[in-house]
Amino acid sequence: MLFAYLLTKKYGIRRNTIVRHRNGTWNIGYTFFNPVSGKLRCEEKTVSLPAQQLKIFQWLLEDENHRIEKIVLQETFWAGSFTGYNSMTGSINRLRNYLNEVGCDFTVSTEKGSDWYELVVKEK
Repeated sequence: MLFAYLLTKKYGIRRNTIVRHRNGTWNIGYTFFNPVSGKLRCEEKTVSLPAQQLKIFQWLLEDENHRIEKIVLQETFWAGSFTGYNSMTGSINRLRNYLNEVGCDFTVSTEKGSDWYELVVKEK
């Protein structure tokens, strides 16, 4: 994987790191993310995130621990909605699918009974 080799050698970026660049762009492992355009890119694959997944993903990246509390997420996007929890889990699943589609080494994870979603390195 020449792309990964170049990122590692030139910039010190590794598969398991999240790096914010001075221009506001991110490397999530070997995946490049531009929050202005909402595009994720890894090697030849590019996907555009819809507005809601874009906001959730940015929130995950900007948090120091790359976590979002479920209750805060639900109240932010689906306050007063009877289907809030189902809408939230559906939105997180769509974000996971976008990350997987582009070949990102990270995914959004939660453990049963936990109070948050977290951006973590995928198990290989």
